[in-house]
Amino acid sequence: MNDGVQGGSPAFKHTFNFFHRYGHEEKEVKLQVGFGKGKDSFWTNCFPSNLVDRFSADIKKFGKVLKIIKWMMPILGLVPIRIMLRMFFFDKEFGEKMVFPLIALFLGTGTASESLIIDCANIG
Repeated sequence: MNDGVQGGSPAFKHTFNFFHRYGHEEKEVKLQVGFGKGKDSFWTNCFPSNLVDRFSADIKKFGKVLKIIKWMMPILGLVPIRIMLRMFFFDKEFGEKMVFPLIALFLGTGTASESLIIDCANIG
């Protein structure tokens, strides 16, 4: 798993110290992302889309599955994402169009996303 992603990086601590040293405070940002192309493949976190509507049940279920994985570490935490999605009966397209692109963006994994193991240590 990528060490130091999503605010866990030691570099962020140094960046924040640099900001403070020169009189600047960090501020929360509202990250906007979008994926896919076309009416039936595009989705974003900014507004509803056909894809989000189509997979709304899987999106809710995915949040619950992450909590299950968190509580069943180290067993389920060692299962690659593509297998975990199959184990919990997620639609294959949900993984391909929503889960893997998000993982690729936030963890910087590119096309290796489906082979990653989820680290739920910091999931709320």
